[in-house]
Amino acid sequence: MGKKITPAERALTARQQEWLRHLRAIERSGQRVKDYAAEQELPVQALYQAAKRLRKQGLLPPSGRRPAKPMRFAKVAVAPGPAAGAMAWRVRLANGTVFECGEPLPAETVMELIERMGRAG
Repeated sequence: MGKKITPAERALTARQQEWLRHLRAIERSGQRVKDYAAEQELPVQALYQAAKRLRKQGLLPPSGRRPAKPMRFAKVAVAPGPAAGAMAWRVRLANGTVFECGEPLPAETVMELIERMGRAG
């Protein structure tokens, strides 16, 4: 005696019923979808798409995919950097010498560097 057809299966189009028949045959056979598709000369992607639609309708059990591993947080250390709004220094002397610094410096230090650069140029 054949399997009893549910009302949800009766509501399927003939094409959907055909996909369902193929997908159940794959489950029973234990074959890989790719192998079954090649054997039956069916597009493998069409089988996957049909399975997705039929799962959404509750006509196939959820896929056998393993659930995603829960995300884990990693410890992160933040390196100190310039304070918000702090400006890095860039000085161009008349002789063409340029001094750039990505870190904020005390004004006295910058003035001393400018003087030294001026004497060196």
